[in-house]
Amino acid sequence: MRVLCDDTTQDQFILKIIDCLRYTTKTINAMSDMTKTTSVLIQLSPNLIIFKQENITPEVKAYCDKNKVKIISVGDNNDKHGDFFISSNASLTHNGLGHIQKYQIPNLLMRNHKPKDHLRSKISLISSNQTNDFYMQFLDKNYKMRFYGLKRIASPQYLGQIDDLQRGSILASSDINIDINSYTYIDAILLNCYPIIYTDMELPDTMSKFSSILELVNTIEYVENNPNDIKDKLHSMQKELFEKSNVVLTNNILNTLGFEKEAKALEELKESLI
Repeated sequence: MRVLCDDTTQDQFILKIIDCLRYTTKTINAMSDMTKTTSVLIQLSPNLIIFKQENITPEVKAYCDKNKVKIISVGDNNDKHGDFFISSNASLTHNGLGHIQKYQIPNLLMRNHKPKDHLRSKISLISSNQTNDFYMQFLDKNYKMRFYGLKRIASPQYLGQIDDLQRGSILASSDINIDINSYTYIDAILLNCYPIIYTDMELPDTMSKFSSILELVNTIEYVENNPNDIKDKLHSMQKELFEKSNVVLTNNILNTLGFEKEAKALEELKESLI
């Protein structure tokens, strides 16, 4: 299978689908100069294109129809120039054609990250610019743990900024992740690391949260003292995330579009990751 994309690769939802497609084909090309679309189509002869709706011109549609090229259309208009549609609008129907509304898609490929001995930690925190200094300072004074990320603290427990690859290894090597406006909890769950989330919103019973120092202390104590319960909660959350993951979604899209061999490869990938 040969895949051609426009600059939808800047969309994190689409990028997670493309990451899965790389396991089914080595031929994925991206283009930014859409004035050359026709010549690029002829040159690369793709089987599948992933384009924004505005880039699926009558000429592109005619080429795809003539050459049996499947189209994944990305956008929020109820147009019909595609075989599968990805949008942010739940009300679109596309006359019953394949359609998925964007959501916070779990990246099952995170499961490729494995624990590393030099990163082992009972508790970790990966900060963002929005992470509350007060909680970081309290945790630093009262717990042996590791801090990473954009928000610095004057402590030997702060180990600097990290990239996405390092983040996966850190979460895989931690038992507990304190998530204070860093939104690491989905990746943490996938990597067998139990998240404790700073929020005053209601969460499912399988998740733990805090919105005060007292709640934080009590939650950490509960998580540390109830490993079997936490293991069960992690398993329950993982099961749900697996089924919503980018690997499963991409597999479903490929099956819908008739790419059965590639879909089977993703099914095998899923089994290897869970």
